Amino acid sequence: MIFLKVSSLFLLLSASAQAIKYPIGITNCHYKQWIDKPPERVAISSSGAVEIMLALGLADKIVSSAWVQEVWEPLNEEFQKFTHYPKYPSAQELMDSKPDFLYATYSSAFEDPADPGRLVDKDRLNFTEALGLKEPCSVLIESNSYGENKSYCRDEIHAAGIDTYLASSYCEYAEHRPEDVSVTTLYQEVWDIAMIFDVVDSARVLVDGIEDHFDQALAISADGEEADPIRVFWLDMFKSKSNPDQKLPFVGACCGGPQIVLDKAGAVNVFADQGKEDRRIWDRVEWDAIVETDPDVIVLIELSTESAAEKLYNLCADPVLSKMRAVQERQFLVLPFAASNVGVRLGTAAYNMAEAVAALARGKPLNALEFTENKEASEATSLSGLKVWTTLPTWEGTDLETFCPGSPKNIELKVLTDAQERGDDTNTGSTGLPGYAIALISVFAVLAVGVSLFLFNVVQKEKSGNPMFTPVAKEGSDIA
Repeated sequence: MIFLKVSSLFLLLSASAQAIKYPIGITNCHYKQWIDKPPERVAISSSGAVEIMLALGLADKIVSSAWVQEVWEPLNEEFQKFTHYPKYPSAQELMDSKPDFLYATYSSAFEDPADPGRLVDKDRLNFTEALGLKEPCSVLIESNSYGENKSYCRDEIHAAGIDTYLASSYCEYAEHRPEDVSVTTLYQEVWDIAMIFDVVDSARVLVDGIEDHFDQALAISADGEEADPIRVFWLDMFKSKSNPDQKLPFVGACCGGPQIVLDKAGAVNVFADQGKEDRRIWDRVEWDAIVETDPDVIVLIELSTESAAEKLYNLCADPVLSKMRAVQERQFLVLPFAASNVGVRLGTAAYNMAEAVAALARGKPLNALEFTENKEASEATSLSGLKVWTTLPTWEGTDLETFCPGSPKNIELKVLTDAQERGDDTNTGSTGLPGYAIALISVFAVLAVGVSLFLFNVVQKEKSGNPMFTPVAKEGSDIA
């Protein structure tokens, strides 16, 4: 039997094309589970988990997804193979699908809405009802950093014979979350899921692809090392739709997808120190604190409940926020929420972020091999879903191009070689090779020609009986 609480390095060294031997042991958050065989009927919550499953070729194992409107474009065909719920399914719908495994990115997927004294919106899945429980679920976390009491139901789900997996960044207890949510966190999740479903070779290919994109992102950002790092404000949510009384925005904080993307893109998250106590991916901050950061670029997250255009309208309409330098200079990038999860498109998102940040803040052209211009929508979109507005959009009848301060941005799209993107194109015409390489090739070519002529001359003299070199006879030898 295999007990799985191991490093990704061990998995890389030990896992091979041979099948996994079950049962295997999984340690996830504070739970230890034995998986007897690969799950066959998986219910998933959130795009991060869905995209990992799809990228590993496991669409046929999924019975439903929740809170996922769309997925990364390369995975879209596989996404059409199972049922989608815009929010959580009802208790009846979940149990009717007969799941043997529940997989989620966020702990809210296992949260109990029957918590006494706490109001939870109707979109929560009611496990008390689904499992026929007479009392609220057992894991109670009192007074988190927002002053809320929450209880979670994974114990009760396991008791019902259904295994679970939760992304470690969102473990129920903060002490079980990684101290540093990094790409290692993502890779550990990928390897865990690969071992559970016996698809380790697919995981290896996936991880290699993510690493390649991180390397490309760092190569692009290295071109600007002589300049000050580009400082980015990551705006996830301007205001809460479910809690109108909550006026503080949600921003990209210390410990998750936003921080990884910006770090790998060579940019600085202006709230990199925010939320460290609870190791938060996002956190609420005061608007005054945001203004004080004076960011170079603002990333606007595209949500189904609050679009990037709505966020932009609110920034431009506010008399204080509209004075921010990044707003005045129209330094905006748009990223779909799914791309900010600790998931499989983090590498591509970081690569495209490095390209887009360089275009906005350093005036470089966007690579037309990575960004496709949609002139009708006035935007250039990359493979990861990251967008650069070539003209500001319209929101609810308001033309933000004329409503917002500042002048139109001139974004150039151009086909770039890898060397040009890295900024080391010290070129020689159409070859795409740097000058020093051409010089070395020329020197070696001249040497090769010289050696060839010398050898030709030696052969010709030998043939004419007038050799260039004659043997040296030792004293007393018979050679005349």
